[in-house]
Amino acid sequence: MSAIALEQPPETSVDWPALRKDFPILDQEVNGHPLVFLDSAASSQRPRQVVDAIRHYYEHDHANVHRGIHELSNRATAAYEDARERAARFFNAPSANEIVFTRGTTEAINLVASSWGRVNLKSGDRILLTEMEHHSNLVPWQLIAQETGAEIVYWPVVDTGEALDWEAFDRLFTPEVKLLSCVHISNSLGMLNPVREICRRARENGTIALVDGAQSAGHYPVDVQEIGCDFYAFSGHKMCGPTGIGGLFGRFELLSEMPPYHGGGEMIEEVDFSGALYKAPPHRFEAGTPNMAGAIGLHAAMDYLDAIGRARIFEHDAALAAYAYEQIEQLGNARIFGPRNERGAVLSFLLEDVHAHDLVTYVDQRGVALRGGHHCTQPLMKKLGVVGTARASFYFYNQLSEVDAMVDALQRARRLFGDASWNDAAYWQNSSMTAPMKRKGNDLGPSSLMSDLLEVYPWAQRALFRKYHIGGCSSCAFKPDETLAMLCERNDSLDPAEVLQHIRESHAEDTRIQISPKETADRIQRGESIRLLDIRTKEEWDVVRLPAATRMSQESMQDILTTWPREGLMVIYDHLGKNSLNAATYFQGQGFANVRCLTGGIDAWSQEVDSSVRRYRLEAN
Repeated sequence: MSAIALEQPPETSVDWPALRKDFPILDQEVNGHPLVFLDSAASSQRPRQVVDAIRHYYEHDHANVHRGIHELSNRATAAYEDARERAARFFNAPSANEIVFTRGTTEAINLVASSWGRVNLKSGDRILLTEMEHHSNLVPWQLIAQETGAEIVYWPVVDTGEALDWEAFDRLFTPEVKLLSCVHISNSLGMLNPVREICRRARENGTIALVDGAQSAGHYPVDVQEIGCDFYAFSGHKMCGPTGIGGLFGRFELLSEMPPYHGGGEMIEEVDFSGALYKAPPHRFEAGTPNMAGAIGLHAAMDYLDAIGRARIFEHDAALAAYAYEQIEQLGNARIFGPRNERGAVLSFLLEDVHAHDLVTYVDQRGVALRGGHHCTQPLMKKLGVVGTARASFYFYNQLSEVDAMVDALQRARRLFGDASWNDAAYWQNSSMTAPMKRKGNDLGPSSLMSDLLEVYPWAQRALFRKYHIGGCSSCAFKPDETLAMLCERNDSLDPAEVLQHIRESHAEDTRIQISPKETADRIQRGESIRLLDIRTKEEWDVVRLPAATRMSQESMQDILTTWPREGLMVIYDHLGKNSLNAATYFQGQGFANVRCLTGGIDAWSQEVDSSVRRYRLEAN
């Protein structure tokens, strides 16, 4: 697809460092380092102007809206409706009556799925979603598809994760597709989707189009009329506004035909014992007392962003993302997700042999705030063959020096976690937990220099960091000319013998034969048992699977139970019904001690282990 053209910003330049002064939260240290906040895709920070607007409302104008005729209520109502008018201008909606205030993007999409979907979808219809959708633009459609009998089809992302598969789109986009919903800027890939072209194709097909604008509303000059979408959802807290406020743009003719989403006060014209007459949009969809302060804060945020210029903001953010892409790429052994060009302010990546959670935990010790995990896009992560990624996300208050600080922390993390000798059995001089650690005849005990200890056992850095957070910040970094005893004295008077014992135990654990989470799932599926060690609690479990227990005879159940160990048992329980809640009690009644049950089958097991990679060791029995 062709590049997306932006409106040209005015000639006047922006003093980006001066804007940072509007965000007092950024002026602080975290773990002894200046805060580098690179997590705005999850939630942006708020400038003083937004905080002041909310404070002024609460101190001078607060009252419930629409329902009173006194002065404070009139002021609050005017401010609330002014915020709606401001949102209409911000997104270039034809009318303020096409802006529905919600708690955010998630509720806005649920509103459309519930109100429009229940009326318009039926068996035989299709819903087209991309494979990169946030759970907020996936689960609501799954729920409504189950209710209406409609089918969800998925528009693939190419295997490299760099673009949508347009050949597949041509095959999938049939007349049966009644609704197409896609993200504007992917929160995991940073991909900037050509929503104008997508919505044009939707109109030609007679398909309703919804755009998830959570990552674009505050970063990009959004014009819903130019895009040509039927619905556009956004969140205030990702665009310098308060939490708990967002909205939905919907074409008025569609909103007028949709039934209420919630019932209660404020959304009615008249009520009697036989029924109710509902207000016209948008108030039809705003039952109950609204978030007045949130709307006022959102108004201030939109004013603030437009004073800078969203085209300028996008170019600034894209430049930061491009620079970060180049710097991380130069680290080597890094996998970066999403396109190199035409991307938003989001950059997801992995460093080879370093789990995303370890990476994010370590850089936090150097003041760098990243996010690690699946980013509410689990199906996409599975498509890409990863459990999760580390993610840096940028905004106009970030600067190049912060990217450099992040890259420096990543380099340190790679040195800490990325040594290939961790799993090289030939590297170890002695695998015993109790024997002294020696190399070239030198006893590496508490009196050894840290440089010697860490040179011989680079994995010991990880052991020290994970348990004691030693090595993550300048105040507790390893000094090569001090002994382990001196290091412990400098760090909260830790006992060097205890620390050394922990290193030895970590050494012994690291040299045990391990198998991957995927292999454990395969083995358990085949009926084999797996040994699981909980590093935090030192508990050990035999992991077994009980397939569809409620459909088995009592005799078959007893035959299975006799083969299981009587203590330290983790049962993967396939049954999803209410009886599964009493599974642990049942097994305890059968004479088992220390039983833990995971309901939901192999999928539940995989999620448990994938989300706790740092906690568990997995071994074949």
